[in-house]
This record gives sequence, C-alpha cells and structure tokens, in this order.
Amino acid sequence: MISKWRFISMWIIAAVIIAGFGMCEVAKAGSPVSIIDGMIQQGQIMRVQYAKYWIHPIVWASLTAEHKEKVAAFCAEHYKHYGGGAFRSEIYDGYSGKKLAKYGAFGCTIY
Repeated sequence: MISKWRFISMWIIAAVIIAGFGMCEVAKAGSPVSIIDGMIQQGQIMRVQYAKYWIHPIVWASLTAEHKEKVAAFCAEHYKHYGGGAFRSEIYDGYSGKKLAKYGAFGCTIY
C-alpha cells in the first residue's frame, strides 16, 4: 500500500515532468538521456532492464499521448546511449507489469 505522502509526492513529480516536457525544446529541458537519468534517480522510472523501462503508473497516467510518445523515444535514446545498440524501448507499468508503450524502427505504439 502506498502511503498518502508518497502518493502526493508522486503527483508533484508528475506535474514537474509535465512542465518539463511542456517546454517542447530538448535544449531547455536537457538531453533525452539526462531526462531519463533524472526520472530514474527520482523514482519515476522504477526499474530498467535492457530496453525495458518500468514507469510509475501515476506518472504515466498524468502524461498526454504526445508526452507518452516523447518518453518512449527518450527511453530508446537512453538505451542506445548506454550501449544497447538498437534505438528501441518498451515501457511497462511499474506495479502491474502491463505493457504501456513501445518505440522502435516502425515508430511508437501506445497501448
């Protein structure tokens, strides 16, 4: 069970992410790799295994479709940057494990 304060802090984090992506300029928000690294450090991305990223469900639910696509693309860039070779990513719900999105050679699919 998630505590009340942890729940509130996750909503605040989600609002900060939305504000960051709302700038729509990578130069202002930082590089895609640094954004994903920041999300991992803050606990918004709960786990990373190869090209699979488990994101906190509150963070994912607070994003628009456009921002979800950007997160998937940024995860693909993050994976490639750290030696993955391929430009791809899969995003899963951090609690249920349900596949939320994938990004690869044929573009982005949000489920």
